[in-house]
Amino acid sequence: MAGRSMNQHDDVEIEVSPAARSRSVLGRLWRGVKFVGGGPLSAFGPKEITGGARLIARLADQVKGHRGIDPRVHVGDGRNLDVEATADACGISVDELEDQLRRRRRETARLAYVTFGLGWFFFGLWLYRAAFAVWSVGTILTAVEFAPFCAVFFLMAFRSALENYQLRMRRLATAMEYLGTPERFWPG
Repeated sequence: MAGRSMNQHDDVEIEVSPAARSRSVLGRLWRGVKFVGGGPLSAFGPKEITGGARLIARLADQVKGHRGIDPRVHVGDGRNLDVEATADACGISVDELEDQLRRRRRETARLAYVTFGLGWFFFGLWLYRAAFAVWSVGTILTAVEFAPFCAVFFLMAFRSALENYQLRMRRLATAMEYLGTPERFWPG
């Protein structure tokens, strides 16, 4: 019975070749190696890493992709907003569009000031923590990791201020034009 195996259900002998027996031994051995090696490998997280890489690639495509302006917004010569054509494309009157632009201008000003204040608030907390902390590798790492969090608020404030400037000037101005303007810098 060395080369034979009994089926438990119907008492029929099945011929098992030595190659099949060695494959099953090698298969069991390979499954054991995968089981033992799978613990450290799963702790490394290859599925999470590849998933994260796919997410980053998808977000980068979205950032690079369709960042254009609304097709209903008509921009004339010199990147100036054509209010009449935009109002007509949106199906509203010029006065309604002017009201919406004024409301959006107030919103961007408020958002710029709030995010600017939050940036300074968190920067102050960061400085306070840095001034009174016992310095170690962990503290330095935490301080370095928190700095971009503060920077995000300042960048959001700048973006809102730039939008406010574009609404004030009624033109699609670049960031460098905004920074070099002789007009009032602060949103209003």
